[in-house]
Amino acid sequence: LWDTYFGGQSDDQVCDCFAFEDGPVIALGTTESPELFSLHSLTPVEPHIGNKDIFAATFSVEGELINGTFAGGEGDEEASAIDINEFGQVFITGNTNSASSISTGGAPFPNLSGPSDGFIMQLDTMYNVFWSTYFGGEGSDYIMDIDVEEESDIFYIGGYTDGTIDLTVDTISAQTESGGQEDGFVAKLGENGVHEWFTYSGGPENDRIVSIQLDIDTSLYAVGVTSSDTGIVFFDEDSV
Repeated sequence: LWDTYFGGQSDDQVCDCFAFEDGPVIALGTTESPELFSLHSLTPVEPHIGNKDIFAATFSVEGELINGTFAGGEGDEEASAIDINEFGQVFITGNTNSASSISTGGAPFPNLSGPSDGFIMQLDTMYNVFWSTYFGGEGSDYIMDIDVEEESDIFYIGGYTDGTIDLTVDTISAQTESGGQEDGFVAKLGENGVHEWFTYSGGPENDRIVSIQLDIDTSLYAVGVTSSDTGIVFFDEDSV
Protein backbone atom coordinates (compact mmCIF):
# COMPACT_ATOMS: atom_id res chain seq x y z
CA LEU A 1 0.00 0.00 0.00
CA TRP A 2 1.08 3.57 -0.62
CA ASP A 3 -0.19 7.12 -0.71
CA THR A 4 1.35 10.34 -1.95
CA TYR A 5 0.89 14.02 -2.61
CA PHE A 6 0.89 14.98 -6.27
CA GLY A 7 0.86 18.61 -7.30
CA GLY A 8 2.75 21.70 -8.37
CA GLN A 9 2.93 25.28 -7.18
CA SER A 10 -0.67 26.23 -8.08
CA ASP A 11 -4.06 24.54 -7.75
CA ASP A 12 -4.20 20.83 -8.62
CA GLN A 13 -7.14 18.45 -8.26
CA VAL A 14 -7.52 14.73 -8.95
CA CYS A 15 -11.07 13.78 -9.98
CA ASP A 16 -10.88 10.14 -11.10
CA CYS A 17 -8.55 7.18 -11.53
CA PHE A 18 -8.31 3.79 -13.20
CA ALA A 19 -6.38 0.83 -11.76
CA PHE A 20 -5.11 -1.97 -13.98
CA GLU A 21 -5.29 -5.56 -12.75
CA ASP A 22 -1.49 -5.83 -12.82
CA GLY A 23 -1.00 -2.81 -10.61
CA PRO A 24 -0.37 0.54 -12.37
CA VAL A 25 -2.93 3.27 -11.85
CA ILE A 26 -3.76 6.34 -13.94
CA ALA A 27 -4.87 9.46 -12.07
CA LEU A 28 -6.89 12.08 -13.95
CA GLY A 29 -7.24 15.66 -12.83
CA THR A 30 -7.07 19.39 -13.47
CA THR A 31 -4.06 21.62 -12.86
CA GLU A 32 -2.88 25.21 -13.07
CA SER A 33 0.74 24.08 -12.52
CA PRO A 34 2.86 23.94 -15.72
CA GLU A 35 5.69 22.48 -13.62
CA LEU A 36 3.56 19.58 -12.36
CA PHE A 37 5.65 16.86 -14.03
CA SER A 38 9.04 18.61 -14.14
CA LEU A 39 9.00 18.84 -10.34
CA HIS A 40 9.13 15.04 -10.46
CA SER A 41 11.90 15.00 -13.12
CA LEU A 42 9.47 13.85 -15.81
CA THR A 43 8.84 15.36 -19.25
CA PRO A 44 5.12 15.13 -20.13
CA VAL A 45 4.05 13.67 -23.46
CA GLU A 46 2.15 16.88 -24.27
CA PRO A 47 2.89 20.33 -22.76
CA HIS A 48 0.78 22.58 -20.55
CA ILE A 49 -0.81 25.21 -22.82
CA GLY A 50 -3.55 27.22 -21.10
CA ASN A 51 -4.27 28.56 -17.65
CA LYS A 52 -5.97 25.37 -16.50
CA ASP A 53 -5.32 22.04 -18.21
CA ILE A 54 -6.24 18.41 -17.72
CA PHE A 55 -3.50 16.01 -16.69
CA ALA A 56 -3.19 12.23 -16.67
CA ALA A 57 -0.44 10.59 -14.62
CA THR A 58 0.57 6.93 -14.44
CA PHE A 59 1.90 5.53 -11.16
CA SER A 60 3.56 2.15 -10.63
CA VAL A 61 2.46 -0.42 -8.06
CA GLU A 62 5.01 1.19 -5.70
CA GLY A 63 3.60 4.69 -6.26
CA GLU A 64 6.39 5.91 -8.55
CA LEU A 65 5.37 8.41 -11.24
CA ILE A 66 6.30 6.76 -14.55
CA ASN A 67 4.48 8.74 -17.25
CA GLY A 68 2.19 11.70 -17.71
CA THR A 69 0.64 14.22 -20.07
CA PHE A 70 -1.32 17.45 -20.21
CA ALA A 71 -4.36 17.99 -22.43
CA GLY A 72 -6.05 21.25 -23.28
CA GLY A 73 -6.08 24.45 -25.27
CA GLU A 74 -5.50 28.13 -24.64
CA GLY A 75 -8.48 28.45 -22.27
CA ASP A 76 -9.59 26.42 -19.27
CA GLU A 77 -10.26 22.69 -19.08
CA GLU A 78 -11.79 20.62 -16.29
CA ALA A 79 -11.30 16.86 -16.12
CA SER A 80 -14.31 14.71 -15.29
CA ALA A 81 -13.79 10.97 -15.87
CA ILE A 82 -11.55 8.24 -17.26
CA ASP A 83 -12.20 4.67 -18.41
CA ILE A 84 -10.14 2.03 -20.23
CA ASN A 85 -11.26 -1.03 -22.19
CA GLU A 86 -9.54 -4.40 -22.15
CA PHE A 87 -7.43 -3.44 -25.18
CA GLY A 88 -5.75 -0.65 -23.22
CA GLN A 89 -7.55 2.16 -25.02
CA VAL A 90 -7.84 5.14 -22.68
CA PHE A 91 -10.93 7.38 -22.84
CA ILE A 92 -10.85 10.75 -21.07
CA THR A 93 -13.67 13.24 -20.74
CA GLY A 94 -13.74 16.80 -19.55
CA ASN A 95 -15.07 20.26 -20.27
CA THR A 96 -13.46 23.17 -22.08
CA ASN A 97 -13.85 26.75 -23.26
CA SER A 98 -10.78 26.55 -25.51
CA ALA A 99 -11.39 27.28 -29.19
CA SER A 100 -8.30 25.40 -30.40
CA SER A 101 -5.99 22.46 -29.63
CA ILE A 102 -8.89 20.19 -28.66
CA SER A 103 -10.28 18.36 -31.70
CA THR A 104 -8.35 16.24 -34.18
CA GLY A 105 -8.97 15.87 -37.91
CA GLY A 106 -12.30 14.31 -38.82
CA ALA A 107 -13.81 14.94 -35.38
CA PRO A 108 -17.64 14.74 -35.22
CA PHE A 109 -17.65 18.09 -33.38
CA PRO A 110 -14.57 19.91 -34.73
CA ASN A 111 -15.28 23.32 -33.17
CA LEU A 112 -16.27 24.88 -29.87
CA SER A 113 -20.02 25.48 -30.28
CA GLY A 114 -20.96 27.47 -27.16
CA PRO A 115 -19.46 29.14 -24.10
CA SER A 116 -18.23 25.72 -22.97
CA ASP A 117 -18.39 22.22 -24.42
CA GLY A 118 -17.59 18.77 -23.25
CA PHE A 119 -14.80 16.89 -24.95
CA ILE A 120 -13.78 13.26 -25.34
CA MET A 121 -10.30 11.97 -26.10
CA GLN A 122 -9.04 8.48 -26.90
CA LEU A 123 -5.39 7.66 -26.21
CA ASP A 124 -3.16 4.65 -25.71
CA THR A 125 -1.54 3.94 -22.35
CA MET A 126 1.56 5.91 -23.42
CA TYR A 127 -0.71 8.96 -23.97
CA ASN A 128 -0.48 9.06 -27.75
CA VAL A 129 -3.76 10.58 -28.99
CA PHE A 130 -5.89 8.56 -31.42
CA TRP A 131 -8.66 11.14 -31.73
CA SER A 132 -10.34 13.94 -29.81
CA THR A 133 -13.62 15.80 -30.28
CA TYR A 134 -15.74 18.51 -28.74
CA PHE A 135 -19.27 17.52 -27.71
CA GLY A 136 -21.94 20.18 -27.35
CA GLY A 137 -24.26 22.77 -28.83
CA GLU A 138 -24.86 26.51 -28.58
CA GLY A 139 -25.27 26.48 -24.79
CA SER A 140 -22.98 25.37 -22.00
CA ASP A 141 -22.50 21.60 -22.04
CA TYR A 142 -20.79 19.40 -19.48
CA ILE A 143 -19.76 15.74 -19.68
CA MET A 144 -19.67 14.27 -16.20
CA ASP A 145 -18.95 10.58 -16.72
CA ILE A 146 -17.96 7.93 -19.27
CA ASP A 147 -18.25 4.14 -19.40
CA VAL A 148 -16.62 2.02 -22.12
CA GLU A 149 -17.69 -1.43 -23.23
CA GLU A 150 -14.89 -3.81 -22.22
CA GLU A 151 -14.38 -5.53 -25.57
CA SER A 152 -14.94 -2.65 -27.99
CA ASP A 153 -14.46 1.06 -28.51
CA ILE A 154 -18.18 1.74 -28.03
CA PHE A 155 -18.76 4.03 -25.07
CA TYR A 156 -21.41 6.04 -23.26
CA ILE A 157 -21.31 9.54 -21.77
CA GLY A 158 -23.60 11.34 -19.35
CA GLY A 159 -23.81 15.01 -18.49
CA TYR A 160 -26.03 18.07 -18.75
CA THR A 161 -26.72 21.10 -20.94
CA ASP A 162 -28.52 24.44 -20.74
CA GLY A 163 -29.10 24.49 -24.50
CA THR A 164 -29.69 22.03 -27.30
CA ILE A 165 -27.15 19.67 -28.83
CA ASP A 166 -27.31 19.30 -32.61
CA LEU A 167 -27.59 15.54 -32.95
CA THR A 168 -30.02 13.29 -34.75
CA VAL A 169 -32.35 12.11 -31.98
CA ASP A 170 -33.37 8.55 -32.84
CA THR A 171 -36.66 6.76 -32.32
CA ILE A 172 -35.08 4.87 -29.41
CA SER A 173 -34.40 8.13 -27.57
CA ALA A 174 -36.33 8.37 -24.32
CA GLN A 175 -36.71 12.15 -24.57
CA THR A 176 -36.29 13.91 -27.91
CA GLU A 177 -36.36 17.55 -26.75
CA SER A 178 -34.87 19.60 -23.96
CA GLY A 179 -37.42 19.99 -21.20
CA GLY A 180 -36.19 22.80 -18.97
CA GLN A 181 -33.48 25.24 -17.97
CA GLU A 182 -30.86 22.51 -17.65
CA ASP A 183 -31.34 18.95 -18.84
CA GLY A 184 -29.33 15.82 -18.36
CA PHE A 185 -28.29 13.81 -21.37
CA VAL A 186 -26.94 10.36 -22.16
CA ALA A 187 -25.30 9.38 -25.44
CA LYS A 188 -23.88 6.25 -26.99
CA LEU A 189 -20.89 6.81 -29.28
CA GLY A 190 -18.75 4.51 -31.38
CA GLU A 191 -15.45 4.56 -33.24
CA ASN A 192 -13.84 8.01 -33.37
CA GLY A 193 -16.65 9.43 -31.24
CA VAL A 194 -19.38 9.08 -33.87
CA HIS A 195 -22.85 9.35 -32.33
CA GLU A 196 -25.07 6.24 -32.27
CA TRP A 197 -27.91 7.49 -30.11
CA PHE A 198 -28.67 10.41 -27.82
CA THR A 199 -31.39 11.31 -25.35
CA TYR A 200 -32.20 14.21 -23.08
CA SER A 201 -33.37 13.48 -19.54
CA GLY A 202 -35.15 16.16 -17.57
CA GLY A 203 -38.25 18.09 -16.59
CA PRO A 204 -39.11 21.80 -16.58
CA GLU A 205 -36.43 22.90 -14.08
CA ASN A 206 -32.75 21.96 -13.60
CA ASP A 207 -31.65 18.35 -14.12
CA ARG A 208 -28.19 16.83 -14.34
CA ILE A 209 -26.83 13.37 -15.06
CA VAL A 210 -23.74 13.01 -12.86
CA SER A 211 -22.80 9.31 -13.12
CA ILE A 212 -23.43 6.37 -15.46
CA GLN A 213 -22.65 2.66 -15.24
CA LEU A 214 -22.89 -0.31 -17.60
CA ASP A 215 -23.72 -3.72 -16.17
CA ILE A 216 -22.46 -7.07 -17.47
CA ASP A 217 -25.24 -7.14 -20.08
CA THR A 218 -24.37 -3.57 -21.24
CA SER A 219 -27.58 -2.19 -19.78
CA LEU A 220 -26.93 1.42 -18.88
CA TYR A 221 -27.84 3.07 -15.57
CA ALA A 222 -27.75 6.83 -15.05
CA VAL A 223 -28.13 8.82 -11.84
CA GLY A 224 -28.33 12.54 -11.25
CA VAL A 225 -29.97 15.42 -9.46
CA THR A 226 -33.13 17.38 -10.24
CA SER A 227 -35.29 20.26 -9.08
CA SER A 228 -38.11 19.22 -11.46
CA ASP A 229 -41.22 17.70 -9.89
CA THR A 230 -42.52 16.43 -13.25
CA GLY A 231 -41.15 15.15 -16.53
CA ILE A 232 -38.35 12.96 -15.25
CA VAL A 233 -37.63 10.17 -17.73
CA PHE A 234 -37.08 6.62 -16.56
CA PHE A 235 -35.13 4.53 -19.05
CA ASP A 236 -36.41 1.12 -20.03
CA GLU A 237 -34.82 -1.65 -22.06
CA ASP A 238 -36.24 -0.27 -25.30
CA SER A 239 -34.57 3.12 -24.72
CA VAL A 240 -30.92 2.04 -24.80
